Amino acid sequence: MLSELSYNLWALWCIVSAGFIFNMKPFSQNRIYESKSREYNIDGLRYVLAAMVAFQHKAFFFNLYKTGIWSLDYHLAFYVGKFAVSIFFIISGYILGNVSLHGREWGGFYIKRFLRIAPMTYVSSLACILISVGIGIYLKNPADFHLVFFWFDAGMTLIRPPVYGFDNAHLINAGVTWSLMWEWWFYFSLPILSIPFLKSRKLQVFTAGLVVLAAIYAGALYFGLENGPHAYNRYSVLGPVYVTLFCLGCVIRQIKDRYIRAMSIPRKMADLLSLSLLFIFLAVGYDHDPLTLPFVFGYGLFFLCFACGGNWFGLLRQKGVILLGDASYSIYLLHGIVWFLMDMFCFHFGINKNIYLYYTFMTLVWYMICYISIKTFENIEIPFIRLGSRITRSMNLAPER
Repeated sequence: MLSELSYNLWALWCIVSAGFIFNMKPFSQNRIYESKSREYNIDGLRYVLAAMVAFQHKAFFFNLYKTGIWSLDYHLAFYVGKFAVSIFFIISGYILGNVSLHGREWGGFYIKRFLRIAPMTYVSSLACILISVGIGIYLKNPADFHLVFFWFDAGMTLIRPPVYGFDNAHLINAGVTWSLMWEWWFYFSLPILSIPFLKSRKLQVFTAGLVVLAAIYAGALYFGLENGPHAYNRYSVLGPVYVTLFCLGCVIRQIKDRYIRAMSIPRKMADLLSLSLLFIFLAVGYDHDPLTLPFVFGYGLFFLCFACGGNWFGLLRQKGVILLGDASYSIYLLHGIVWFLMDMFCFHFGINKNIYLYYTFMTLVWYMICYISIKTFENIEIPFIRLGSRITRSMNLAPER
C-alpha cells in the first residue's frame, strides 16, 4: 500500500479531479436544480465531506482484505472521516434547526424525511444482503436470515445482524448507517421547537443547550465515565458531542438569519479562515481524538465560514462539484459496497500486488462511484423526494405558505 503521504495525495487528486470531470457539459448540463434559496457552496461542501468518508473507508477495506481485520494504518484518513461526519451533523442542524411547524404539519415533515432517507438505505441494505448471500453460498454456510428485517429500519437502529452466516455483512457498506440513527433522534426532537414559548427564543434555547451539553461532557470526563467497559460508557462522552454538533448547526442558522444577513462579510475572508482552520484541524487532529468538545466548537466556526458564503474561491460552486454534492447521500451509502467488491476483485486476481496498476484501477473506480451515485440520485432520490411532497400536499400536511 502507498505511504500515508502518497495515499493522502492520491485521495486529494481523486476528489478534485472528479469535480472537474463531472463539471464537463455531458455530465452537468441541465442537471442542477436552480433556486434562489439554495446555498450551492454548502451543497459543494457536502461532496467534499462524503468523499472524505469514502477515502477513509478505502484504507479500511484494503486492510480488511489484507489482514482480515477492519483496521486503519493512516492517522489522517481516520481523522478526516470523523471530521466529515461531524460537519454533516452541523449541516443537518443548520438546515432543519429553524423549522417551525405545528399540528398536522409534523406528519408531513416525517413523511418527507422518511422518503428522503429510507429508499437509498434500502438500496444499500439490499446490496449488502445479496453480496452476503453470495459469499455465504460460496463458503457453504447454512442459510440464515435471522433478524434480517433490521437491515430495513431506514437507519433508526445500529442493529445489522450477520446474513447467511457472513459475520462481516455490516462492513460491506462500511457500516455508514450508524450516523442515521443520530439524525433520526435529531428529527424526533424537533417538535419541541413548536412549543410557543420556544418559537421566539430559539437562539437562547440552543445556546443554553450548548452550555448544558458542555457541563455533561465535562462531568463525564471528570468522573471517568468514558473509561468503563460498556458501550454506554463511551457514549457518555460521544452522546453530548454528537448532540452539540446538531445544536451548533441550529445556533449558526439563528445567527445567520438574525445578524449575518445584515452584514457584508468578504467572501475571501471566509475562504481564508475556513482553509486555515482546516489546515489547523489536520495538523492538530493528526494524532488526537477528533470527537472532543474543543474540536467540535472549532468545527462550528469552520462551518460558519460557509454560512457566510465561503466557497473556497469558487471551487465549491462549480457545477460538477454541486452535482456531486447533490449525490453525496448516495456516495455516502454506496461507496463502501463498491470498494468492497472492487477490492475483492483486485485481491482475487492479484491486481493489488502492482501498486501502480491497483491505484490507477481504484481511481477509475472512484469516478464510477461518483457516476453511479449521480444516477441513483436522479432515478431514486429525486422521485421519492417528489413523492413525499405530493403525499403531504394531497393529505393537507404541508405548511401553509
